[in-house]
Amino acid sequence: MFTEMYVELSDETGVIKQNRILEYQIRKTKSAQIWAQAIHNAHSCPLGGLRERDRFDNFPSNPRASLDHLLGILYDTVEKLRALHPELDFPEVDLNDLQNSINYLHFHFVHSHHVTKSVTAESHDHWTRFNMVLHAIESKIAPQADAFPNALLIFTWHDNARYEIPDESYSEFCLNMEFGTAYSQYSQIGRHFTEMYWSGDDHLADEHVLPARVISGDTLLWFGPSRDQFWAMGHLLDLEKWFMARRERFERLGHRWGDPRLALGQIPVARLRDSLHTMKELSDFVQSLAGYNRVENVWLK
Repeated sequence: MFTEMYVELSDETGVIKQNRILEYQIRKTKSAQIWAQAIHNAHSCPLGGLRERDRFDNFPSNPRASLDHLLGILYDTVEKLRALHPELDFPEVDLNDLQNSINYLHFHFVHSHHVTKSVTAESHDHWTRFNMVLHAIESKIAPQADAFPNALLIFTWHDNARYEIPDESYSEFCLNMEFGTAYSQYSQIGRHFTEMYWSGDDHLADEHVLPARVISGDTLLWFGPSRDQFWAMGHLLDLEKWFMARRERFERLGHRWGDPRLALGQIPVARLRDSLHTMKELSDFVQSLAGYNRVENVWLK
């Protein structure tokens, strides 16, 4: 059984000389052990290793997390994809309706994989960057009314093995994320219901609506505020209203409200070992990570 995960962070700019290691205690659940096994296997694959290392979203005082910086990456990436795929028609970004623009661009990302098959060896890394920056922008413009921002870190893997979610693990999906918790990251090409709800995305084609069905080594580390059960219940009611307004379409696709396989939220898999209690301790911890911008290594015990 895997019991511990270590995540080593570094600063590519060289301003911070000493790397930082975060220690996590892995849950004993079946889903968490599957996730840990996937990370272990990713290390041993011929083309294994970390794929996305620099997804540090909403950390304070981090210039790479600014909206202007993210939009610059988006514009540059779209131009590179247009040059490689002139047959594709990318919509222009409307800064006055940014979320809607991002939804349309998400449609193009998913459509490129499922329908037009526009992902080539030459453009693969650009498509990956495109998807990454869309999510970073969504995270940046999401409402953040708490004392500190919705900071998060995501890392993904090359040759990433995916395992079916066990039936008994669907009950572990939760909406109320907790500070210092690691979650199994959605690793399919599409959108799950929670993401569609948060973004108000009604542009997706039917084949793009894909609830989580697999667990991989892709991981989200949450350093935003903890949400309690009352918060989750309120948002679940709102999500239900949103779902029922689109009930005819979703039921036609085989999805019914109340089915655990809707996979609403994410599955927790590990917990940060640091003992943090007060709001100041939490805020100081997030601030202490702000200068890091690369996941150097991840290993398990």
